[in-house]
Amino acid sequence: MPAVATCRQFGLPAYLQDAAIWLHGKEVANVSAALVGECAVIEASFPEHLAAAPGLEAAFRARIEAQHGWQFDTAWPVGEEERQW
Repeated sequence: MPAVATCRQFGLPAYLQDAAIWLHGKEVANVSAALVGECAVIEASFPEHLAAAPGLEAAFRARIEAQHGWQFDTAWPVGEEERQW
């Protein structure tokens, strides 16, 4: 839902269906999450015209933090995390 909330924050009437983001009746992006050790890894693609929007990553992180209470140390896997993928 944080990815959908981010789309809506940028003015797109998106909704979640079957772990995908839909817009105007068409699947436009995907969302997935996994645990790596004690960390959550979240991956989301966004509709193409939104993907390059300034502030998108910050808005997405803010929505995740607001909805789940999580905090971010870094956006990219490092060390052992990187080797697990």
